[in-house]
Amino acid sequence: MTDTKTTLFTESSKGSSETYVVVTAFLSLFAIVGIAYYGLPFFFDFMAKDFGWTRTTITSGNALGKLLIGSLFGFITGWLIDRYGPRRLSAPYRKMTTGSKVFGGNTGMIKWLMVNG
Repeated sequence: MTDTKTTLFTESSKGSSETYVVVTAFLSLFAIVGIAYYGLPFFFDFMAKDFGWTRTTITSGNALGKLLIGSLFGFITGWLIDRYGPRRLSAPYRKMTTGSKVFGGNTGMIKWLMVNG
C-alpha cells in the first residue's frame, strides 16, 4: 500500500511544476511569436517612408524570407538536433550570448563584476 502523505505530496508538486512549464512556454512563445509577428507591423510605415517601399513589398519580403530560411535551415537544424541533442547543440550559443552580455558594448556588467566580485 502506498502512503497517503507521499501520494498527496507528489501529486501537488507535480501540478505546481506543470503550471510553471505552461507559464514558461506561454511567455516564450509570446516573446518569439508575438513580438516577431505582431510587433513588426509597427515599423512598416517607417520602412515604407524611409526606403520608399510599399506595404505589399515589405510584407511579401518578410513572408518570403521566412519561407526560404525555414525551408533551407529547418531540415538541417532538425537533423542536427536529432543527431547531437538540443543541449549539446545550443551550448555554443549560450556561451556566446553570455559573453556578449558580459563583454559586449554595455560595460555596466563589467563594472558591476569588478565592484561586486
